[in-house]
Amino acid sequence: ISWSTKLNDLLYSIHNWKQYQQVLKTVENKIKLKIDLVILHNIDIFLCTLMPIALQQVFFRYQWMAMYIHPRYLRMYKSIGVQEKRARISDIDYLFLSKKCKGVAVFDNGVQQGLQYRIQKKVSLLPDFSYVNLPKNNITWIDEIITQANGRTIVGTIGMNFYGGFVDMVKLVMYCQEKHPEFYFVCCGQFEENIYAEITNKTDAALVRNFRQHPSDNCYWKEGYLADEPTYNAVFNTFDIIYMMYPHHYSSSNRLTKVAYFRKVVLATNQHCVGENVQQYGFGKVASPHNIEEQAQQLVLLAQQLQE
Repeated sequence: ISWSTKLNDLLYSIHNWKQYQQVLKTVENKIKLKIDLVILHNIDIFLCTLMPIALQQVFFRYQWMAMYIHPRYLRMYKSIGVQEKRARISDIDYLFLSKKCKGVAVFDNGVQQGLQYRIQKKVSLLPDFSYVNLPKNNITWIDEIITQANGRTIVGTIGMNFYGGFVDMVKLVMYCQEKHPEFYFVCCGQFEENIYAEITNKTDAALVRNFRQHPSDNCYWKEGYLADEPTYNAVFNTFDIIYMMYPHHYSSSNRLTKVAYFRKVVLATNQHCVGENVQQYGFGKVASPHNIEEQAQQLVLLAQQLQE
């Protein structure tokens, strides 16, 4: 990471601490009470490297606890012993050493102990949570999915981006078109245009570009943000198998909370937090990223499981 990036991150962090303190002061003046402890539900946007604790306390005087959503570095660099080292000012978690920080919570049980050692204070493990309400009205294009699936097992993903394993999804759809016609795939949600720049393999980038223009007939393709969380849940509930091949996603995912609630099964990557949770709690099957044949084989096993 360049020094200019680190400086920008530092300034962004200062801005967030300062702005949040101003909001809290306004609340105190309004309710005529003193706030003793603040719970920051997404500490990630307040963290940066190279910020002295004394400087942070200039902009935020309150005692605080934090929910840490994406402590991904603890998995990314586990092989070089990051979980056995104490946090330093050059580390993203350094501010947790502040005496005003009274505790941290994470969703990933694979990093809980490591973070606790790094910051030398209590780190709690929270279950990932998610909104699971369904819409009151029918959504027309969801009915289209069911009609076009025509009894086939529906495999779906919401959101089309590089870090969500979308390149593998496209390859899997194409692989199954002839070899496994019993599956029907759904690719929906926002298509992230920067995916072409993030795909380092030019052949893969061209494959995604061409598939976007001409989706195969075993795939329902619909781009655009879903209207709200109930709509998301309705689409999610239409799938028989949730595709979660996340080779670059190290943290937890509240999609597994939806999986448990809606009683779905998952095909996930065989690594990181999601893969570990799928295996630990029996949510489905795992496979290797980029191994399309293995992923197809696991889909077959999941389809058999659904019929039992």
